[in-house]
Amino acid sequence: MFQPSRRTIIQGLAGALVAGGSAQALAAAITAPHNRVPSELVNEIALLPIRIAVGSAQPDITIVEFFDYNCPWCRQSCRDAAALLKSEQDLAYVLVNYPILSEQSVEAARIALAFAEMRPAADYFELHQRIFALKGRIDAQRTFDIAATFPLDKHELLKRADSEAVTNAMGQAVTLGSDLGFNATPSYTVMTEAFHGFVPLADKRAVIANLRACDAVTC
Repeated sequence: MFQPSRRTIIQGLAGALVAGGSAQALAAAITAPHNRVPSELVNEIALLPIRIAVGSAQPDITIVEFFDYNCPWCRQSCRDAAALLKSEQDLAYVLVNYPILSEQSVEAARIALAFAEMRPAADYFELHQRIFALKGRIDAQRTFDIAATFPLDKHELLKRADSEAVTNAMGQAVTLGSDLGFNATPSYTVMTEAFHGFVPLADKRAVIANLRACDAVTC
């Protein structure tokens, strides 16, 4: 049985949900709590040391999802992401491990982030889907068992999972999520809009369509 270290990176997310200030196109598309955030803050997502981007390499729209492997709504969001990527050729989808729900979430994220350092993004997305296909609590052991089915050095995976690099990557993601006001999973950014909590697939499609329509008329 893999026994990860007990470092903790979660120090409590402060702040309440911020409402209002959303673009008219988005307000018309969705009623979930959302607000506009500074582009400088959104740009920090690209600076996260371990982030997984799938979909288009030259997207017109990018959805970033902050998720936790022990979040039931994130399981549905995972299925939605797969559906979106099949139908939206110009979409990029970025996955950010945001382990805020439990110690087991932190342990699972360690393995997942180490895997992301060792395998391509397409493999990570497969791992991601297979983890969310499981029932019950997700921890390091269950994540490792799936990761170990891919061609990689298992000892190196465990070494990286317990590294300062992975600890720092989780810490930066939690800090950024907190700065964005995310105290629930999943939460998202789409362009400079932050969405607090689960957004159904139909609403995601509406957001994408409205943003494209808005861009077409430069609104």
